Amino acid sequence: MVNGGLKYFGVLLILCVSLFVNVYAFSGAGAGTSGDPFQITNWTTLNEIRDNLVAYYTLMNNLNSSTADYAGIGNSWTSINGFRGILDGNEKTISNINAPLFLEIINANISNLGITDINITGTERMGALVGTQLGGTIENCYSTGNIFSGSESGGLIGYNSDSPENDLAYVINSYSEVNMYSSGGNSIGGLIGETQSMGYVKNSYAVGSVIGNLGVGGLIGWAGYGEIINSYSACPITAVGSDGGLIGSNMFASAINSYWDMNISGQSTSQGGTGKTTIQMKNISTFSAWNISLTSDDLNNGYSFLAWQANNASYTWLMYDDIFAPVLSFVSPSE
Repeated sequence: MVNGGLKYFGVLLILCVSLFVNVYAFSGAGAGTSGDPFQITNWTTLNEIRDNLVAYYTLMNNLNSSTADYAGIGNSWTSINGFRGILDGNEKTISNINAPLFLEIINANISNLGITDINITGTERMGALVGTQLGGTIENCYSTGNIFSGSESGGLIGYNSDSPENDLAYVINSYSEVNMYSSGGNSIGGLIGETQSMGYVKNSYAVGSVIGNLGVGGLIGWAGYGEIINSYSACPITAVGSDGGLIGSNMFASAINSYWDMNISGQSTSQGGTGKTTIQMKNISTFSAWNISLTSDDLNNGYSFLAWQANNASYTWLMYDDIFAPVLSFVSPSE
């Protein structure tokens, strides 16, 4: 009887282990390592990130409402919570979601990813890419669409701060074209709603629109500490109370070589940054401290844009100049 019991227990243990492996096994290619990341090819494999929050992932193709398994996953997206891994968007996009891709990330690195054509409705800490960023780096990412939210919400990130391990939160070379709507919410920003302890924003911009209550800013709604460097906003801003062209409310954050469009925003003041007219915002001399060059590409309605948007690795920023535009030369028939 003892031997029979042990045999039964052994079989049961094997079955349990097998079930565990099957439940948590990634259904796509890759091993989840830096040299062989898990390959995301559809909504199913994207959704499986939540089963392994510390692995390496890469997006192999665009995901949108036309992707085969969108129904039941993408159209009712549940934000992934507690991600601590690495996600390389591989210059692809994730579109048509109605909730932040990530609810919270902790010391995660997310790069080269676009979150586009979103329509998100939520309470607080809403952002197209992530609701709450605690440490880690978001780089070369962008967002487009609409967000209807409560407090501490932004076009790309709702709230960012250092991690529980005191690692800084970086947002680099990123932008948002999201329209933010918050009828009674505070800390609403075009890019980030609220940045707290040592949030670090560099070479980033927002060109959507922002509506909120208190602490409403074109780039950042409420800034606690940290630095905003070489960044700008050109967003129409509507607020009931405190607002600002670049930053709505600010405790101790520094804004260095950063600007907002006074004409577009309707804001003559900001809690950080320097206000410029639309004409000045479209003049390269305004950004003499930046790594910027003129180009024949007009990817942002005359405003400066990130060089990676035009696959230019020589500069950080580019700005359109019509001196590069082709000119028709007419020759008379007699000639």
